[in-house]
Amino acid sequence: MSSPFDGGVVLVTGASSGIGAALARQLAGRARVLILVARRQENLQALAEAIGDKTACEIEPVDLSDPAAVDALAARVLERHGAVDVLVNNAGLGDIGLFERSDLSKLDFLAAARGAPLRGSPPAAPEA
Repeated sequence: MSSPFDGGVVLVTGASSGIGAALARQLAGRARVLILVARRQENLQALAEAIGDKTACEIEPVDLSDPAAVDALAARVLERHGAVDVLVNNAGLGDIGLFERSDLSKLDFLAAARGAPLRGSPPAAPEA
């Protein structure tokens, strides 16, 4: 049985650096299409160029804490591909400190950014 990574449409959030970029490099040559999502377009472009001809790459500079931007991303991806075979939900943010001393606006932002990719996922899943 083959993996959905092999020959599939793979969307990687947080792909502009760190673990997301490393995962995208590892998936190059396996996925039919890599959709690289992050806020920093220049980093996404550099990654797509580094991957080169191994896999078709699409870059999507999107702020995942913006629900409207996430919905628009999902619509674009579904329009082009019909479904996403694998979602690598890697985008993340963090904060250090005691919870009771946290800035509530920062906590709201962290919660929104962490949950955003999930809103686009159900319609992107293939029909059973």
